[in-house]
Amino acid sequence: MAAGKFSCENISGKSFSCINIGVGLAKAGKRVLLVDFDPQASMTIALGYPQPDQIPVTVTDLMTKIIEDEPIQRGEGIIHHKEGIDLLPAYIQLCRCCIGMFRR
Repeated sequence: MAAGKFSCENISGKSFSCINIGVGLAKAGKRVLLVDFDPQASMTIALGYPQPDQIPVTVTDLMTKIIEDEPIQRGEGIIHHKEGIDLLPAYIQLCRCCIGMFRR
């Protein structure tokens, strides 16, 4: 169940395990969506997106839309990865979004 070539530098064992399991399931024919809820964007970076701040839509954006009762389009923010998995990426702004959630 090798995940292929991923950068495991500066990535936690949890994130790397999720990637490996996800790719293994995808290779077994399952549909897989990995959701990166880590403000450090470890999984997002490991999957080849070293600048999460340049990704147009992240989990933070979708959470903000939910909080503000705005519609979300089907598939919005999901990145299709060459290993057969889908990713909903994270970004550092996730911390601010969570803080805003608890202030409401």
